[in-house]
Amino acid sequence: MAEFERALALIRRLGDRKQEVATLLGLANVYNWGHKIAEVLATVNGALAIATEIGDTAGQAGCHALRGEARGGVYGPVVEAMRDSSEALRLAREVGDPRLLAQCLTFSGRQLEWHGEYDLAVGHLREGLELARREHSGYLVGLSLYHLGHAALARGDYEEALEHYRSLREYSEAAGDKLYLARLPNLFGGVSLEIFDLDEAIRLNAEGDETSRRLWPWPEPRGHSLWKLGLAHLYRGNHGSAERAFREAESLRELDTWGRWTWLSSLWRSRGELSLAEEKYEEAWTWASRSLEAATQCRQRKHAARALRLQGDILAAQGRLEDAARVLTASLDQARVLGAARESWIGQAALGRALTRLGRDTEAEAQLTAAAQTIELIATKLVTPPLRRSFLAAGPVADVFRALGRTPPGSG
Repeated sequence: MAEFERALALIRRLGDRKQEVATLLGLANVYNWGHKIAEVLATVNGALAIATEIGDTAGQAGCHALRGEARGGVYGPVVEAMRDSSEALRLAREVGDPRLLAQCLTFSGRQLEWHGEYDLAVGHLREGLELARREHSGYLVGLSLYHLGHAALARGDYEEALEHYRSLREYSEAAGDKLYLARLPNLFGGVSLEIFDLDEAIRLNAEGDETSRRLWPWPEPRGHSLWKLGLAHLYRGNHGSAERAFREAESLRELDTWGRWTWLSSLWRSRGELSLAEEKYEEAWTWASRSLEAATQCRQRKHAARALRLQGDILAAQGRLEDAARVLTASLDQARVLGAARESWIGQAALGRALTRLGRDTEAEAQLTAAAQTIELIATKLVTPPLRRSFLAAGPVADVFRALGRTPPGSG
């Protein structure tokens, strides 16, 4: 940081304003890695004012890209962050510098994936990945693969998600990149969790907690690992272990704001699921509402749909079936807009159960049939036999087919 300050003093004496923009961006990037959001924004805004004044289009693109990245890191894909990323990409295409374009594509794709615009995100990320590889920009290669995996996971394409995460592991191990090495176990553990391979989810997320504790100074990857670990224990029926993992994750909350939003609303929703399993309905509703508010504030649409579904499950457990059906329908509508396969079939199953209890059998059957069809579509893409078996043998999957008087595909 001191070196940048000395460089700035020299550049300002020389009057090289374009180099001043580049140096300010370098300083802002140091602040960004140091998680100093106020300093990032002040420095970038100063650089942007100069770049605009002198007509430095590349400098303007870099400023918008970094400002969007910093805002997204702290606040999520809020309107201002996505606006910056979009403007950065527009300017970078004008400039034509492939490294700058790779950065702006990847940063924009990252915001779009966070927000749940998966098709557009994947297009940006794939283009950014190709350019990053051509330009030998390892950080952008890793970032593109990371979010391509997340987009595939959200759409229920688990084999594709694993393929991206394996590519990320190959890059990270070759480069010794601790940013991703700290996160890899919980990425694979997240896939295991979604296909209900709970033993593997517990093993990988426990490993993720230990690895991120050892390799990375900030708590964000530990937060992800711990809430997934707790959720795997909850699905296993071990409430004590789930509670311990959730509480340990909660203890990280005030240590750092950077990336906190990426795991905190999920943690709160998971704590609500635990409370619901223990029939603590008021407590469950508090956690679900807190999760929904946080996800809505930072525009995490997938996680907002999950929190809303939890509210519907709580209402159903309390016997408020009409209210439950209304809330579950709203959650399901959001999942369909996103194209989030897992949220769709779980939402359809939950709505089907509520409608059955209301005596609306035709509507219930339609929802359960839709859930079964979504499950079957996911299963057709699971070409690795153990993954397919784990998914189709899971209790929540079997419940859908049992309610329809059928067995899951390949089970009989």
